[in-house]
Amino acid sequence: MVSREVSTVPALQGVERVVVAALSRLLPTGFRARQRDEWTADLLDLADAPPAARWRYLFAAAWTLPTLRSFARRGAAAGSGGLRDAAVTPAGLRLTAQIVVAAVGVPIFCLAVTGLLNWAGFMGSWPDSLKWPLWFILAVPPLALWGGGAWLVAWLGLLTTIMTSLQRNVPIRQRRIARRAGLATFVALSGTIILQLNNGGGWLDPVIGSLSGTLGTAATTGPLGVATLILGVRSRTLSRRLRIALVVAGLLALTSLVLHHFPVDEVIWQQITL
Repeated sequence: MVSREVSTVPALQGVERVVVAALSRLLPTGFRARQRDEWTADLLDLADAPPAARWRYLFAAAWTLPTLRSFARRGAAAGSGGLRDAAVTPAGLRLTAQIVVAAVGVPIFCLAVTGLLNWAGFMGSWPDSLKWPLWFILAVPPLALWGGGAWLVAWLGLLTTIMTSLQRNVPIRQRRIARRAGLATFVALSGTIILQLNNGGGWLDPVIGSLSGTLGTAATTGPLGVATLILGVRSRTLSRRLRIALVVAGLLALTSLVLHHFPVDEVIWQQITL
């Protein structure tokens, strides 16, 4: 199907019409009709103004042409691009911020609830039919953050899959790409971890061990914390509340990395593993 650009604004007459048409032709196809209508409407509003005023307007339109071309191309790329474009659009950036906040915030919240239940003695007194499903829900997110490495990457993949599926402000093509990338990451990493756990000393031990050891944790949790802090401090398109949440999440991620080198790390692991 071939799309046509149809203008709903009355046409100009004379040289001004030719100039507007020429300027419009220099813009990307999907952007021409809208910008041509805008220029035409403005010139019609200036119909009673001196000719010099209308020509000054046309000169200003020509002067801003490079900016308009760049804006139109970015808009087209954001609407039809891939995973990278999904993250740099305002809606995509907001979704990315929400994912990294959840990646840190949910584990901290689950760890606090688990510690509170253990301290109150609830987990030990509950029947196994309730205890183990509850433990699985509350322990897996903290395990991803404190385990780092492959665990954290799999956790990020799972969050990307879930949260992208619930997002409606990102174009559908980009949602599909991000969802598939998140699901593929989660399946690959979680599958590898399960194989390593079942293989016990097999060929996957060195691979997962290096990813989930001290070096792997530093290589994942550290950059996550730093990137989250930078995004919270430097972003100007996100809401103030979300930027504050990013800064707090970044500090918590870096704090969790530091705590690996203190005795409190053993206490945290005891809360997770019961």
